[in-house]
Amino acid sequence: MPLTCLPVAPRPGDVPATRPAWTAAGGKLRTASARLVADAWSAVLGTAVTDVHDDFFHLSGHSVRALRILAHLAAEHETELSIQAFFADPTVAGLATKLARKRPRRTAWR
Repeated sequence: MPLTCLPVAPRPGDVPATRPAWTAAGGKLRTASARLVADAWSAVLGTAVTDVHDDFFHLSGHSVRALRILAHLAAEHETELSIQAFFADPTVAGLATKLARKRPRRTAWR
């Protein structure tokens, strides 16, 4: 069966036209950790990140940008996360959860 045209794969910068059903309602940035992660993503990716279920790779992310985000978080917030932790759940919510667990708790005397 001859092909009339070649199939086209999505390019890395393409954002899907529709969201998956589980994110259709949207997830607001409710925690401080989620806002910190979203701000870092926005700075590195050059696009506004407003949903905790946004996937890093669907927003034109790649491994070098992931390292930049981790370096940004380490420099700005004194928290180091591994690249494995980033790739395990590449969403704002996933990284924010890991960040909240690693961040030192601030007390009145610190």
